[in-house]
Amino acid sequence: QLKRAEELHIGLPEYIAKFKEKTVLLLGDYDGPGTERLRSLAKVLSDRGYDPILIKDVPDIPAQDLAQKVDTIGSLARFVIVDDSTKSGHLVEVQLCRTHNWITVLFREGGKGGSWMTAGASVTSNVILEQAYDEGRPHEAIDTAIHWAEAKIVELERKFDALFPWRMQG
Repeated sequence: QLKRAEELHIGLPEYIAKFKEKTVLLLGDYDGPGTERLRSLAKVLSDRGYDPILIKDVPDIPAQDLAQKVDTIGSLARFVIVDDSTKSGHLVEVQLCRTHNWITVLFREGGKGGSWMTAGASVTSNVILEQAYDEGRPHEAIDTAIHWAEAKIVELERKFDALFPWRMQG
């Protein structure tokens, strides 16, 4: 990230702020149909002005395992969308989302999740939305997810600004 910031002739803090403005991390099943679903969601996000990233497209960091790679990008993303439609290793990724309180939308094609382990995540977290979607028409679900995530960001900013005196604007 430092190298990319230098290439753009901006400091790392500014680069991170710009990266966080529009980056959406997409997680889920990376086998065959799962990748197709993720690419379809990414296309709609791109059409809406976001910069979607699939973790499989991020180069590995030799000294990090996969969970650390997800940690790095997830912490920098504006929000996370997980395609929770089929069984895959994303169960660990969903737990990272929960642990770090990332604003997260769990998409379930046809309303069915890949595992009962992720069911009810929104019951115990106010930064997780569980949402059914139609694979053939992801636009409506993406629009709903964006609206919810952006509203949640505004809500959290307002609450943290009121909580931390050094963030008070005036």
